[in-house]
Amino acid sequence: MKKLLFIFICFLAIASNCKKKTAKDHLVGSWGILNYIENGVEKTSDFNLIYQGYKITFDAKGNYKEYYRNVFGIETNISGTWTLESNNLQLILVDNDPNSVNKLRTFNVLTPITDSELNVGETNKEYDLRRN
Repeated sequence: MKKLLFIFICFLAIASNCKKKTAKDHLVGSWGILNYIENGVEKTSDFNLIYQGYKITFDAKGNYKEYYRNVFGIETNISGTWTLESNNLQLILVDNDPNSVNKLRTFNVLTPITDSELNVGETNKEYDLRRN
């Protein structure tokens, strides 16, 4: 009986340490574009030309950083805060730059976020991102 109790206690200890990952946990890390669709048309090569080397990084504290170079090679760095809202169905990005035109961006999460896939969309655009 003591042996069975010991095994049960060990099982509970192990089970309590196994934390199920949340959507937020999956999101943390660095992502790059895999596919870009606009108005139902695949335009990944256009995106990659305009946003060369695009990367977005999310940290566990709710901050994000975006980086890319435009067609003229000028680097752009954007930073701000991120949140997941509406039962993880919306990704909200708030830019830290007070002069930003796109200070608040809301993306619909199109499929559940995993460690390797992030699929989001807005009005007529879909972004399929993969972990870098």
